[in-house]
Amino acid sequence: MSHTALKKKPESESSYDSRTADKFVVRLPDGLRERISEASELNHRSMNGEIVARISGSLDLERKYDEVRQLNHFLNERVAILNERVAVLEAAALST
Repeated sequence: MSHTALKKKPESESSYDSRTADKFVVRLPDGLRERISEASELNHRSMNGEIVARISGSLDLERKYDEVRQLNHFLNERVAILNERVAVLEAAALST
């Protein structure tokens, strides 16, 4: 009796296999399935592809929002420092 071992392909050679992909059941509110279907047709994707793209986009946007919030905080600190320097310079100019 011959036995063939299944060898995992190197990651660079492996291709996506939906049979082994993570699966998650989602209960959709009334009307959402139709909206996803319409969006998937407009974007020339499967409904699954549309859902994955939307979730990925949302997570990416959240990460970008955090980056912008951090940058905004940094810039506000810099503006406060510059305002203090301007006030010192204005006070010095008035005293001369």
